[in-house]
Amino acid sequence: MSPEELQQELQLQSMLIDRSEHALLTLKACNEALVRASGEREFLAEFCRLCVVEAGYAHAWVTLNSFNPHESLRPFASFGRLQSYVDSLQITWDDQATGQGPTGQAIKTGQIQIADWQAEQSSLAPWQEIATHYQIKTSISLPLKQGVRTLGALNIYSTQPDAFPPLEQELLAQVAQLLAYGLSSRRSLAIQDRLLDQTIQAIVQMVELRDPYTQGHENQVAQLAQAIARQLGLDENCIRGIHVAGLLHDVGKIRVPAEILSKPGCLDPIEYELIKLHPQACYDILKSIQFPWPVAEIAMQHHERLDGSGYPRQLRGKQILLAARIIAVADVIDAMISHRPYRPGLGLGVAIAEIKNNSGRLYDPRVVEACLAVLNMSDALETEPTSPPPFQTGDRLAKRGPKSG
Repeated sequence: MSPEELQQELQLQSMLIDRSEHALLTLKACNEALVRASGEREFLAEFCRLCVVEAGYAHAWVTLNSFNPHESLRPFASFGRLQSYVDSLQITWDDQATGQGPTGQAIKTGQIQIADWQAEQSSLAPWQEIATHYQIKTSISLPLKQGVRTLGALNIYSTQPDAFPPLEQELLAQVAQLLAYGLSSRRSLAIQDRLLDQTIQAIVQMVELRDPYTQGHENQVAQLAQAIARQLGLDENCIRGIHVAGLLHDVGKIRVPAEILSKPGCLDPIEYELIKLHPQACYDILKSIQFPWPVAEIAMQHHERLDGSGYPRQLRGKQILLAARIIAVADVIDAMISHRPYRPGLGLGVAIAEIKNNSGRLYDPRVVEACLAVLNMSDALETEPTSPPPFQTGDRLAKRGPKSG
């Protein structure tokens, strides 16, 4: 081999190594996206971004299969300098000309498709002129497969010719497998989340049927508690747990006799003690459900107070979970502004005065401060009591007084 030939061979090997590094960096990007991102769109968007920023490709985009071959395939996630080109594409996976390109064929056949945009190919004709305008030289389309189903396709563009040699294709095929896994697992989690939400709402509605006067209370408390938690800077997973606990905090009322819940007058001492059992009943009902958060314990503690005057266990200060301290404040606010069969709603001003006057004694000062900030920013709660419902059939809480929740 002559020195010139040796030099050319070394250059070729160096170029192949560089391109393999691109694919390895893409594989790394996929792993990073799997760890970093939670939702389906967020995961794929992060992957596309890393493909360009870390691996150096010109553009990466993912389309999802609608399972209608005639429907246009649109980018679900996309990143790079060729966005105008991607947005202009008309792609299907049917037998028409728009279905013969690399993306459509990857979905239709389940096979990797390499496109040389510098070569005259009839299958590329619908897009070749505009691809040339954007200086696209090579692209690869990889099917995202889950068993025999193709969920979509990953498309990567390069402005370099012959950009995807066999070794790079093999590495990118592994990337596509990881993407398909990440996509399917996130869809499974999304389905589980929806089922969890539907189950929780069913439980809430069942409780409200026994105490219709408090209809909407659980959702209102959950929303306000979630907003307070976000104002405190808690992480999203913790906020989600607080929202779930807020929805379920009064589920123990299902064990309280309906005639006590619906009594319009004052409770006698025995009735009051029965009502005070609902947090423990809530714990007993929820403790066997394997939530990702301590929902049963949070719900049981929502009537505890900092000074130990609450129930059922007379916990003090930091013995009470932060999530329970948050729900306690949200519960008091919603209870006081709402109508009861034995009194009209007291208004937001009175509710605010209650938590401010008892901040540090009954209620966590940081939670009170965050709640006031949320109420300042939100029009969700009216300053005047809401109109009472046409019926008066339920009491939300045990104690007949302004601090009922």
